[in-house]
Amino acid sequence: APVSKTGGWGFESLLACQRRVERGDAVPQRTTTMVKSAMLDRVREKSPTGWFGRARVFLAQVQNEVARVTWPTWKEVQATTLVVILTSILFGVYLWGADLVLDRVARLFFTTFGAS
Repeated sequence: APVSKTGGWGFESLLACQRRVERGDAVPQRTTTMVKSAMLDRVREKSPTGWFGRARVFLAQVQNEVARVTWPTWKEVQATTLVVILTSILFGVYLWGADLVLDRVARLFFTTFGAS
């Protein structure tokens, strides 16, 4: 039985995980990133410098990941911020109203059945 979700459908990836890069070749950004990642893995395995070497590898990996991030535009940031603020206000008003109703029901219940 295939382990992956696509194994039963006969799916074969068209992209290799790693590609051999010759000097002077024009390499797409994705391949360059994969090669850098593979090089960092090798450095991590053979790092004789201890924690300093691991820290360097970690910071290089952080830089690699930050380079891959697609940052939102200013307009997208404003729109999502507005949605968060309005949703927070809406839920706050809803919970305040529910609290008022439950408070009145509890007071009515306690005064009706003799508790002070």
